[in-house]
Amino acid sequence: MKRICGGWSNVPANLKTKTMLSQIGLKPIREPIAEVWGGHQWVKLYDSSSAVAKRKPTEKQLAALEKARELARTKYEIENTCSECKEVCKPSELEESGGTKICNHCIKRLTWETRYESMIAAGADSFKGWYKEDFVILDTETTDLDGEIVEVGIINRTGRTLFQSLVKPVRPVPDDSPATRIHGITNADLACAPAWVDIWLDVLKIIEGKLILSFNAAFDKLMIKNSCRRTKIAYPEDLKWDCVMEAYRLTQGSERWISLERASGMWLSHRAIEDCNATLHVIHSQWSDIGILVDESVC
Repeated sequence: MKRICGGWSNVPANLKTKTMLSQIGLKPIREPIAEVWGGHQWVKLYDSSSAVAKRKPTEKQLAALEKARELARTKYEIENTCSECKEVCKPSELEESGGTKICNHCIKRLTWETRYESMIAAGADSFKGWYKEDFVILDTETTDLDGEIVEVGIINRTGRTLFQSLVKPVRPVPDDSPATRIHGITNADLACAPAWVDIWLDVLKIIEGKLILSFNAAFDKLMIKNSCRRTKIAYPEDLKWDCVMEAYRLTQGSERWISLERASGMWLSHRAIEDCNATLHVIHSQWSDIGILVDESVC
């Protein structure tokens, strides 16, 4: 068999592929006489002068062919229809589950819906559990995002202030502290404030043995640990903490944290007692949303 070099431009006009012959109503009756490189493989060529006309199918044959095609389409659709969205998909896009086929899109959606419902239930469970607890709400304002406490506030579940004080840190507030831009507390404000070592026992008496709720408990816990470490006070590891920010995030089905201002619907200047009360407002709102009757003494 002759191999034609140089590509299609060197192929004589009488040489055609099967597809080319079919397009002009012909079919080869003899073996290919040449081949040309098609870019990926050698393509066989036939002499069109020895080809014959394709026989036209009868009406009966055409009807039978169309019926077979319709049956094939119906079978394909039945075998490749998602049981959830009812869309016909490619076989590669379907997974079999419990005797039914579900497309990848629906699997992702169902997985997210299950996670979403689980998140909301977990968040609601936290708020329900707190309703029966004798908790306190604590908030700290700090020198910076990994520094010391410059203000601490604590309220009880009825909103009564149990403790509030500015705190003079061991290390001054940095001039460029992003935390100061939030709460506005400066070194001048702290000049006559007590040190952490002077107020720690008063704080400890209030929070020890209680559930401590905070909006971003991990941060407030870290700040108390930092202040204790820098003033050489042993931090009691048995203190019980829980995070209102995390529980609220779950009730909203959110993968990301939500700010206290957004959660409470309040504009805040971010001072300790104000943030404590905003956190209590979030708790009360969730109790109301999940159908817990709040006593007047708690409102």
